[in-house]
Amino acid sequence: MGTCVDAENNINATVLDFGDGATANSASGTHIYNGAGAFTVKVTATDALGLSGSASQTVTVTVSNFPAGLFVGISPGTIKRFASDGTLSQTLSTGLSGTVSGMGFDKAGNLYATDFTAGNISKFDPKTGALIGTFGSGFNCQPETIVFDGGGNAYVGQQGCSHNLLKFDPSGKLMTTFTVATEEQGSDDIDLSADNCTLLYTSEGPSILRYDVCRNQQLPPFATGLKKALMLRILPDGGVVVGDLTDIIRFNASGQQVMTYTAAGEQCLFSITLDQDGTSFWAGDYCSSNIYRFDLASGKQLAKFNSGTPSGTVFGVAISGSGLNVAGLGNAGNITASPQSASLAAGQSTTFTVSFTPNAAAAGHTLALSCANLPPGLSCSFNPPSITLGAVGTTTTATLTITRTTTASLLRPGSPWMLATWMGMVPAIVLVGFRSPRRRGSSMLWLGMIVACTGIWSSCGGGGGMSSSTTPAPTPQGSYTIIVVGNASGMQASTTVSLTVQ
Repeated sequence: MGTCVDAENNINATVLDFGDGATANSASGTHIYNGAGAFTVKVTATDALGLSGSASQTVTVTVSNFPAGLFVGISPGTIKRFASDGTLSQTLSTGLSGTVSGMGFDKAGNLYATDFTAGNISKFDPKTGALIGTFGSGFNCQPETIVFDGGGNAYVGQQGCSHNLLKFDPSGKLMTTFTVATEEQGSDDIDLSADNCTLLYTSEGPSILRYDVCRNQQLPPFATGLKKALMLRILPDGGVVVGDLTDIIRFNASGQQVMTYTAAGEQCLFSITLDQDGTSFWAGDYCSSNIYRFDLASGKQLAKFNSGTPSGTVFGVAISGSGLNVAGLGNAGNITASPQSASLAAGQSTTFTVSFTPNAAAAGHTLALSCANLPPGLSCSFNPPSITLGAVGTTTTATLTITRTTTASLLRPGSPWMLATWMGMVPAIVLVGFRSPRRRGSSMLWLGMIVACTGIWSSCGGGGGMSSSTTPAPTPQGSYTIIVVGNASGMQASTTVSLTVQ
């Protein structure tokens, strides 16, 4: 809250800037930040004469996640949190009947659960586990899984009815509906690649399908040959693990099968989530209600416990404490960018300082840096291109440069007058080349006059003959949200910067 005073009491406008791109036309207000970091909140008052004054204060935002644990969706409308040894530590309720099939965490650590049977998404508070309410609307129908991109937008896959894939903004407003190719069911189980554009999904058929959500186009399948492709998770190296009923299959980044994980006697291996250690994953069987943990590299079974619930009740699993759960990766810590917004004209570049503060899991790891959601004509680079994180609480920085490129046009006459001049020279040259020696002197005189006129028009701004120019690359004017991503082994951190293309 700010207090604005003017001697003549002529304050015309007051703007409160929350430091993350959001503003309010007021001296006070409340605001929900999408991620942790230090933000400069500034209030500016302007009087009738256009004179202004401002005051600012730094606000530090921290993220409170659920305590570490494995969340398991249980029918009807229940989520149980287990320790890694299978000890039950918390029970959440959606207040609805039916299956909880998928879960994900946003930047603030809130848990989202897809109420498959009820056609709903429930949202839970990260501190208490209390039900906050619902998220999104217009499901048509059977929302099955939910994942978040680096900007905090949510993608929801639907098994039934239209089979459409839905995109929501962080507030739950429907942004886009994607009509995707399907096999036996709809856009059932989804995960988003680290580029924040390539979405992989299954449709209970033989394939892992792909869709480009940035360009709104279907892509060739990632892999095929499965019995019944169910829940999948994308690995840090671009590979995939996917439930396939009687076992779990791992593919490399090229879509080639490289490993099979088995659990004796299981017939309904459905749910998958990656562990934050980057070396293992969890899987649930909905027929037996057994939960397994596998080592990614060796395929060894590391743990097993039962949810204690009847057959046909276990579907979704998720690892908590991960904050933003992009591409099924654990969170590498906090990432911020300064400034948070910039403008960019053709041929120009702008720079941002990107700061990383690791959590305990990411300390000492190396983050590879990249950009996602770049529109055509923009490129990004980092200096250095990767960074090694320090101890917990220390900050490491890199410089991000975003450039708007230009493309050179072909040489062309500078004006219609010059075009006429060059065309007029053609017959003159012909006269010089083919008239008799007695007439050549006269022809040369005319040619000289044309060349002289050309010089006069050029010096008077008539076009200057042949010219080259540059034209902006085809980046439409407007505002864009660029996602800044850092990837380590099994972990990821991301933030966004706002860019106005002029």
